[in-house]
Amino acid sequence: MHRDFIFIDTALRGVRWDAKYATWDNFTGRPVTGYAVNRVAGTRALAEALREVQRTAFTVSLPGDV
Repeated sequence: MHRDFIFIDTALRGVRWDAKYATWDNFTGRPVTGYAVNRVAGTRALAEALREVQRTAFTVSLPGDV
C-alpha cells in the first residue's frame, strides 16, 4: 500500500465498518479479487478528518447533554 494510505481501524479507536467486497455477502456472491481482508483503507488526510469528526461527535454526545 502507498505510504499516504493507512488502514482506518489503525487510526481510529472504535471505528466500525462493513467492507462487503472482502466477504461472501455482496452483490457478486463471493469475495472480490483484490480485497484480501475485511478492512477499510484511506488516505492519512481522510483518517485525520474522521478523527476530528469522531472527537466532535463524542463531545456533542456526552451523557447528560440532552
